[in-house]
Amino acid sequence: MTGMKSFFNRYILKYTQREFLPTWISLFPVFFYISYLAIKAKSPLFFSATNPGIPLWGLTGDSKTPVLKQLPKEFIPHTLYISAGTSVTEIIKHIEFANMEYPLIIKPDIWEGGIGVEKLDNDADLIKYIHNYDEDVLIQEYIEWTNELTLLYYRFPHKSNWHISFISTKEFLAVTGDGESTLEELVRSGKRTKLFEHIFKREHADERNTIIPAWEEYLLQFKWNNHHGTAFVNSNHLITPDVQMIFDHIADEIEGFYYGRFDIKYQDINEFIQGKSFKILDVNWVWAGLHQGTGRDYPIWRVRSIWFNHWNIIYKIAKINHDNWVPYTTIKEFRAIIKNFKEKIGKFK
Repeated sequence: MTGMKSFFNRYILKYTQREFLPTWISLFPVFFYISYLAIKAKSPLFFSATNPGIPLWGLTGDSKTPVLKQLPKEFIPHTLYISAGTSVTEIIKHIEFANMEYPLIIKPDIWEGGIGVEKLDNDADLIKYIHNYDEDVLIQEYIEWTNELTLLYYRFPHKSNWHISFISTKEFLAVTGDGESTLEELVRSGKRTKLFEHIFKREHADERNTIIPAWEEYLLQFKWNNHHGTAFVNSNHLITPDVQMIFDHIADEIEGFYYGRFDIKYQDINEFIQGKSFKILDVNWVWAGLHQGTGRDYPIWRVRSIWFNHWNIIYKIAKINHDNWVPYTTIKEFRAIIKNFKEKIGKFK
């Protein structure tokens, strides 16, 4: 009976909610609009001209290193760039020389959607990771702040002013203890957490019978995407002149950048607004995950409207760049990009 209930929660109840619908269902009409724009541009990959200064134009499989090196150092985690083939002994020396301490975060240089991102607690974790994945990687200091937000930014090539399209704060999957119930009981009774019981069973099996103290919050997931239970809450009230000015400065540092999303960790929202105590974890491009800016309670018609508007913006930026001699990626080039990406990142799926 418990198994049937878990199946119902995971596959039936979950997909009656808009935010968990498969992309191909919730955004089905948008695909036709993208096809229409491709016909107008006379290229199925017209969006590849959106960010001409980004390696591989910001398509899947692009290296993050060139962009991270252009960002102001005070706004990114302390980062080591490790080339494929570097021995573990050398990597440990680099870590020690940089005065970095565990825990650390390691990720592929071409990471996508959180694939291959792991927390290292010691040398043994590092050895295991490098043994399984001997490619270019980034090793970063672990930022202990638990607050995260995502911010989408764009500007048109012939304009000087930037636009913040949305800011969404993230609510990670968690339960609050009552001093009596076990962790498993709290998960099963939660309106949202019960939808992700399968993740709980996989990642918290050893703690299932733990009694969580009253009022104590227990985080079940730190993954950024809604497929792991993270909720994205529209926070456009945070778009202030000061925030705009801060990110104008940051975005201007990235050569050939016109459209993308910043993923950010921050300590306190009031300090973030003042440009303090935050770190940029990642910058994503055309496929920046607009669902993160739609809000979990948005009706499907509003979500689709936002996507239509943003693909129109992407088309306009790409068209202006293309008219100024930025080429569109060819199908042959795109296939090579995807093949390279699958070879390097596929083992993490």
